[in-house]
Amino acid sequence: MSAGYKPMRVSDAAAKRLESTHSYYEKSHYRDAAMTAFIAAIHAEMGDVHHCNTAANTSVIYRPTDIHVLGEIGYRDMRLRKVGGEKPLLYIRGYNIKNPKIGVSYWQHNTYSHASLKRMVSLAVEHLKPLPAEQSAKLCGSEAKLLFDEALRGVSYPMHRLSKDFFGEPFYSGDFDSKLIAELRDVTFKSPGLVAAAAAFYTGLDKLIAMQRSLSMNMYYVALADNYGQQVIDIVPYAEDDMFSSGSRRIPMHRMPEWIHRRLAVIQMVAPNTYIQDVGLRLDDRVFFIVGDEVNAE
Repeated sequence: MSAGYKPMRVSDAAAKRLESTHSYYEKSHYRDAAMTAFIAAIHAEMGDVHHCNTAANTSVIYRPTDIHVLGEIGYRDMRLRKVGGEKPLLYIRGYNIKNPKIGVSYWQHNTYSHASLKRMVSLAVEHLKPLPAEQSAKLCGSEAKLLFDEALRGVSYPMHRLSKDFFGEPFYSGDFDSKLIAELRDVTFKSPGLVAAAAAFYTGLDKLIAMQRSLSMNMYYVALADNYGQQVIDIVPYAEDDMFSSGSRRIPMHRMPEWIHRRLAVIQMVAPNTYIQDVGLRLDDRVFFIVGDEVNAE
């Protein structure tokens, strides 16, 4: 679905709310009264939700304790089916909204729109719900994959230069497991320059192998979540090409497995979007991808 809606994480929405653009859009003279009324009605009907303005007449709605925002609301010109043309309407947009009247390739497929404020608030209450753990895990998994690739590039790219210094021409990742490279590791060279080049190359190669091994280990999406007042932890197995819902668990925070607790104690000390080899990845304060294995994951 090329135009599919992908909700931002709550941590990103909360950060954007602190930016000047949020207050500017809130107070801007061209903000339509219909949007202001829509936001007020959403707050009145949905209770303890926050909003973050992403444009003059567009906001995301979220609960601070969720992983992803509930969805998007707005007031804009919407394409009219059959009759053609456009008309300014209120709309809601959500990850699980699949409007059967709009083709999947269109932006409006994930929206419901109407001129009636009462109708749209009712639809928002009905459809803007917290995402299940498996869906949040899949969305976060797409972000994690980019960061895993970045971590691997951090150790693989230097190998091009190191292999050129040692062999006279750059090697690429597919060449590093050759028999020649394995046998040259134990050779003693006479030239000081070659000795240094060999040492640097094999040090870099060991780092690359270790990173590849680390990223190939079992990985688990771990989210510190809130289940309507109860502090819980969501655990979902991760695979590079997808998130598997089979085996996903939601357990009370006080029953957090010891192997996860140990890794979180380490990874919570680093900045967001940081991967620690053999430990895991921190996306934000509440979303992590933890390295595990068949023994400690039980």
